Amino acid sequence: MVGVTLDGDAAAYYYGPLAERGLINDEVGGVPIVVYADVETRSIKAYARAIGGNVLTFELAEGKLRDLETGSVWNPLQNRASC
Repeated sequence: MVGVTLDGDAAAYYYGPLAERGLINDEVGGVPIVVYADVETRSIKAYARAIGGNVLTFELAEGKLRDLETGSVWNPLQNRASC
């Protein structure tokens, strides 16, 4: 489980249900986040998903983390995208 606390609001994400879905686009404390389950490392990562004033929506496509707005594939371990 991982907990995210932002601006006095909190949310908890359990590994099992999250791993089944792969990721969740969510909002905590008014901050858009993505919570991602890495099944290889059995870990959970949470990231802000607003970049430069734009809110990104993520999906898992062929096992890769991709945002729908730009089509970029993200490396969640390095917090970087490649176009």
